[in-house]
Amino acid sequence: PYIIGNRMSPRIEEIERLLEQAPDDYLLLTTLGKEYLSVGEYERAVEILSKVIGLNPDYSVAYRYLAEAFQKGGDREGAVKTYADGIRVAETVGDIQTAKEMRVFLGRLERTGD
Repeated sequence: PYIIGNRMSPRIEEIERLLEQAPDDYLLLTTLGKEYLSVGEYERAVEILSKVIGLNPDYSVAYRYLAEAFQKGGDREGAVKTYADGIRVAETVGDIQTAKEMRVFLGRLERTGD
């Protein structure tokens, strides 16, 4: 469980409880990864979102959040590779909006370096 200040994050706690019943539910895992990303737990987000891609390598949204977790965690190379992989997957499965978003994020990362 994730503690914020002196209390557990209710959202993270709820998702983890649901995952006890369905530990390989990639949608729940993606939501959990996004929650860890939102509270600044980038390593944990990378771990969870990497698992999502292992479970469902065609789920392009997971690449978007995984790349963001790498980027915010200071792993620029991991972010660039993940955005590139994610764009390829998104285009293959027809997820045009996610591909567009990742192209924008990748372009920004390549221009600014952060």
